[in-house]
Amino acid sequence: SKRSVTRNNQEISLRRKEFDLLEYMIRNQNYVLTRSAIAQQIWQNPSLIDSNTIDVHIKYLRDKIDKGFPNKLIKTIHGIGYRS
Repeated sequence: SKRSVTRNNQEISLRRKEFDLLEYMIRNQNYVLTRSAIAQQIWQNPSLIDSNTIDVHIKYLRDKIDKGFPNKLIKTIHGIGYRS
């Protein structure tokens, strides 16, 4: 409910879409999430979102939660989507 994220006791500041994306991925952990499914869940008008927009948001999220850590939390499933 606080919409806060920490990793190794370090607070990580996320934008609203980044947080929504991370929350969706955590709630569906170990499932492969297609770009289409992500767009449907995160954006109000998913028909206006292209896959590049999702890729960019994933990159921003990775830069904040995975950079500098050996264990990466977001994995790319090439040709399909992402998994956490």
